Amino acid sequence: MRKHLLFLIFGGFPFALLSQLLNGSFEQWQNLPTFEEPVANAVSFISSNEVTYFSDQVLSMYEVNGSGGGSAMRIESTMTQFGPEVGFAIWGSVPEDDGEEVIFENGFPFTDQSVSAFSCDLRYNVNLISPGFVILQFKFNGVPVGVGNLLPGTYIFPIAGAQANFQTETFNIFPALTSEVDECVVGFATNAVFENDGEVFPGDFIEVDNLQFVGSNQTVPGGDFEEWFSATSVFQPTAWGGLIFPGLNLVEQTTDASSGDFAVQLTTQEVDGNTTPALLTQGQISDNGLEPSIFVPGDFDGFTFDYKYTAVGSDSAYVVVVMSETLSPDPSEISFWATTLEPQTSYTEFTIDLAWMMGFMDVNYVGIAFFSSAEGFNGVTQFTPEIGSTLFIDNVRLNSSGGDPCDFEVNIDLGNELIICEGIIEEASVPEGFESYQWFSTPMFGGNTMPIEGANSNTLDITSDLVLFELWCVVTLGDCVVQSSALTVDQWVFAPTVVASTETDLCEGESTTLEALGAEGTVFWFLNGSEIVGVNDNPLTVTQPGEYVAAIAPDLCPNLLISSGLGPVINVSSNPSPQLQDTGSGVEVTLPFASYTWFFNGVLVPNENGQSIPYQGPAGDYTVEVTNNAGCSGSATIFATAIYESANATFDLFPNPARETVRVNAVGDYEMYGLDGRVLLSGQLLRSGEHINVSLLAPGVYLMKIGNSSQQLIKL
Repeated sequence: MRKHLLFLIFGGFPFALLSQLLNGSFEQWQNLPTFEEPVANAVSFISSNEVTYFSDQVLSMYEVNGSGGGSAMRIESTMTQFGPEVGFAIWGSVPEDDGEEVIFENGFPFTDQSVSAFSCDLRYNVNLISPGFVILQFKFNGVPVGVGNLLPGTYIFPIAGAQANFQTETFNIFPALTSEVDECVVGFATNAVFENDGEVFPGDFIEVDNLQFVGSNQTVPGGDFEEWFSATSVFQPTAWGGLIFPGLNLVEQTTDASSGDFAVQLTTQEVDGNTTPALLTQGQISDNGLEPSIFVPGDFDGFTFDYKYTAVGSDSAYVVVVMSETLSPDPSEISFWATTLEPQTSYTEFTIDLAWMMGFMDVNYVGIAFFSSAEGFNGVTQFTPEIGSTLFIDNVRLNSSGGDPCDFEVNIDLGNELIICEGIIEEASVPEGFESYQWFSTPMFGGNTMPIEGANSNTLDITSDLVLFELWCVVTLGDCVVQSSALTVDQWVFAPTVVASTETDLCEGESTTLEALGAEGTVFWFLNGSEIVGVNDNPLTVTQPGEYVAAIAPDLCPNLLISSGLGPVINVSSNPSPQLQDTGSGVEVTLPFASYTWFFNGVLVPNENGQSIPYQGPAGDYTVEVTNNAGCSGSATIFATAIYESANATFDLFPNPARETVRVNAVGDYEMYGLDGRVLLSGQLLRSGEHINVSLLAPGVYLMKIGNSSQQLIKL
């Protein structure tokens, strides 16, 4: 799997351009705001947010509505400043290398060899050129075991195309496990990053819910996605920045302090196979590196700090100071001073004396950086970074003579948070009366602080181009340089998700409700790409087939219409219309259906569930209810008479045909039926051989019924 997990944050807090060195005693620390991830308890879990969030503040893994009304996980391929990035989530760790043996470390305990498959609920839209996938790896003592279909112990199952509604999919583990196992890794990715030429398509996504093993009671920790928590593992001293890697802080808090409760510890470590020094900075970071942006009140004399250092081999710690006369200078206008720090077993005060430089330049802005290892040759010693070299820093203070920090506040009139709508211009302002103004911006949660070109008045027009940024203004008055309060600017980008309340497969006459979940606002509905004019209901009751997509105009941004892009597809099947015919021995449905229920004269006929039913009486209504393969039902009714049924007769009529009377060789109650099923004559025969007068009957065919026996009579 491709790895783009190395990234750098210089900052994470808008500390630049303040009138003093902030938090030089390292007593204030903060968890940098990160992202939500599913609760997997003590199991290792990593996602592509480790790449996209810290570099671009883009979430490529987050919580969405699930298949059963709860929560699910969405991963998606995204575009970052470094190019397209695949979305992924792994119960385990990213493989160390891309060699012939791909090993995912840190899976979850798994000991069941009887597992036969893996299932989950999926909704996705993935380009067919570069399929996404679900991957399983089984291990014993850290080594993959089993045959697998990609590599030993490793199964990969592709996911491609579009599926608008959640569907349960099962992936068979074949050949079955035969070796003993003690660990399993589960992972998902949105594009084919196992292929050397695998392409990443930004916008491709997979939503997954209800992870389960088939044939096993063991579970994927957090695989129901009902619990999420904030992944706040990035812990740094407020106002300072440094190197951050997934699951690894090179800038660490320590109670081994020179004074106070805390100091900072920088340790050179191995990261992705490379020896990487820890870095701590305060100052603006740009493409040119560290820039001076800490205002110096009075005449700058240098820095003083307390440190101790444990070196491995010929290693040495390193400190750099950059200086300039103006804010945001050209690279040629920046001066710097660097020196190594020799090993010290206990805290030692160290001063970088730069007062002598004031005879050559005016220093108004500075920046400072500490490294746990140095590399190079200073003419005497060769410095080589070594894993384990550790630098402790405390009580960093800026030395200046004369001048006091300017004791006044400048606040932006819009407060500290602004939601801005596309196409809308908001004006932020600070008080008038200062000698100069310069507005700055920095991406939220880390990134480069940049002056806004041409923003040199007390007002600033804010548009939706500034998404997830913090803004502030630096004002000058005499020798005072003061930073205003910060304003967080965010654009409304929360797209709705459409959820069906019941089944999406309907029959004629049935309905379901669709709900657009997301922003508070007016909902507009689209059916197969066309707006359902004048319908803004939420939830929406639907009976017609097609794909339903919702767009929301948020109350905060009524002129902004945000679409869900995809929606559930409603299928409507026709109800069957059965046709009945009288077969002479009963009633039959002319065409086959999935199931049948019969009624005679409105009463259910038990144990009759076939395509036909025999006569249930001399005459009456036969009703059938049928169900087709789509689960839809229909009914039909026919009137039928058993007028032609005489096989069960136990008596004779004479003469037959008859004109006036007919003799009956039977006793008991009798009934004479016409073709329409009506009883025309009835009475009681007390002895065999009695005559019945039929002279008043019209010529035709009739049915004489005595008890359970019947006989046909033709009247002349």
